[in-house]
Amino acid sequence: MKQLAFLIVALCAIPTIGRAQEPVIPDGGFAAFGYGFGCGAPAPMTMIPQFVVENDGREETFDVVQLPASTVGAVMVFGDMLGNFPLDDYGMPGCIVYITQSYFSWPLTLNGSTASATFEVGPLPLIDLFWQAFALAPAANAAGIVSSNALWWQPGDA
Repeated sequence: MKQLAFLIVALCAIPTIGRAQEPVIPDGGFAAFGYGFGCGAPAPMTMIPQFVVENDGREETFDVVQLPASTVGAVMVFGDMLGNFPLDDYGMPGCIVYITQSYFSWPLTLNGSTASATFEVGPLPLIDLFWQAFALAPAANAAGIVSSNALWWQPGDA
């Protein structure tokens, strides 16, 4: 009986232990996490600008690394509603669109196998937000387009 009680207490403590290690999200801000994966070889990856986003008009830099050598342009798309739409049937094997409703997109500046953009963030609505990069890379696949993983911003308290 003591072993069962110990096990129950230990299992209940696990979520508490995990929460203690999470970043402190400021009121009106976001915690940022990577989500999913990119497609291609190597797969492009959107880097997490920082784990806590203030959402108060400060500049954030978004970097996408590991772009294919044939990349001629890239855009960052911002939206909500986590999706999971595979693009295999459209000539982009392994590519997934994680954003189901796009609010806007903007061009990224290419520098070799990296693309980036810097802009002011905020104030944004306090809902789960997603960012994903797409690159025009003619030699990468039949469609000539690759996608990155997504960034997932989860809001803190309002």
